[in-house]
Amino acid sequence: MMGPAARSSPSGGVAVVLWALLGLGCSAGTDASVSDVEPAREVAEVPDTPEPSAADTGPAESDVQGMGGDASADVTLPDAGPVEVVAPEVSPSSCGESSLGPGDFDRTITGASGPPRYYHVHVPPSGALETAMPVVFVLHGYFDPWQRVRIVSRMNDVADERGFIAVYPEGRDETWNAGTCCGFAAHTATEDVAYVSTVLDEVQASWCVDQKRVHAAGLSNGGMMALRLGCELSERIASVASVRGNLGVGACAPSRPVPVWILPATADAALAPYSSTSEVTLGALLAGNGCAGAAPEVVFTQGAASCSEYPACGAAGVVRACVAGEAASDWPGGTNWFTRETPESDLDASSEMADFFAAHPMP
Repeated sequence: MMGPAARSSPSGGVAVVLWALLGLGCSAGTDASVSDVEPAREVAEVPDTPEPSAADTGPAESDVQGMGGDASADVTLPDAGPVEVVAPEVSPSSCGESSLGPGDFDRTITGASGPPRYYHVHVPPSGALETAMPVVFVLHGYFDPWQRVRIVSRMNDVADERGFIAVYPEGRDETWNAGTCCGFAAHTATEDVAYVSTVLDEVQASWCVDQKRVHAAGLSNGGMMALRLGCELSERIASVASVRGNLGVGACAPSRPVPVWILPATADAALAPYSSTSEVTLGALLAGNGCAGAAPEVVFTQGAASCSEYPACGAAGVVRACVAGEAASDWPGGTNWFTRETPESDLDASSEMADFFAAHPMP
C-alpha cells in the first residue's frame, strides 16, 4: 500500500483533496475463552460522547486529526513501531451447522495476561449458515464508545443490504495504537494489530467467512488504525477505508499493494489542518502502490461531492480519494450521533466504501 515517500503534483480541483490528506492518519474451532451467544457484559446505548477528564492520557480530538510527520512538536507519543503478526494456520471457515448464524453478538477475548477485550458482531438476517460472507471491521474514533461509529456509519443497515458481517472491536480505553497516536493505547504500545488478527480468527471460526473479502474501515483514530492494518496485516486484510484518519506509522511495508479509500475532512481546518506532510504522505501512498506521479481521474460526482482515482496504480493497489463537499461531519451520509437524524448528503460514505470493498477482494 505504501512505500518510500514520493512527492506528487496534483492539479485542478483535485488539489484540494490532495493537500487535505494528512498523512494517511481461524482458529480451527471456537475457544472456551470466547463467549459465543451470551453478552460478555452489559452494553448500554450511550446518548452522548463522554468528555475526557483533565487527566486524559491522550491528545484532544482536534490534535488527533492533524497528527502527521511534524505533529510531534505539539504532542509527543512513543511510536511502538510495526507489530509483526504471523498469520495462523487457518482452517476453512465454519459453515453449515457449526456457524452461529444471524444476529447481534457481544463477545469477550481473555488472554494469559492483561484484562479482557471486547468486540461486537452483526450478522445480517440473510446470512445463510453455509454461505461465505465478507467481513468489514468498523473501528471507532478516539475516546468514542464503539456504539457511536455503529450509529453514525449506519454500517449495520449497509451490512443487511449488501450481505456482509460487520465487526466492531473495542480499543483500550476507547483508543487505538495507530503508531504515533492515540492516547492510552499508543502510550502503552498496545498490540492492536495482533488483537484485530485474533478477533478475525474467532470470527472465522464462528461464522462462514469469505477469507478473500475481509476489509477494515474506521473513523478518526479508527481510520488511522484501519490504515495501519493495511500496512501490517495485508496478508489478511483485502482493502481499507479511512474517514478523517491519517497514517500514524513511520514505515508502511505491506506484503502487497493494498487498495485504499480515503475521505479527509476538508471543510474544517481544526479537524484536518493543511500541512506540508500531506503531499509527502500522499506521495508515499502512491509510490507504495506503484502509481507515483499518476494523474487522477474523477470517478464519482454528485452535487459538491466527488471521488478521484489513480488508474496508473492498477486494480491491485488502487487509491481513491473523496471529498464530501459539505460541512465537516463525523461520517458523510451517516446518522447524527446527538440528534439521531440522518440528513441528506451528496456522499454516502458507507455505501461508497461497500462498493469499493466489493470491487477489491484479496488477489
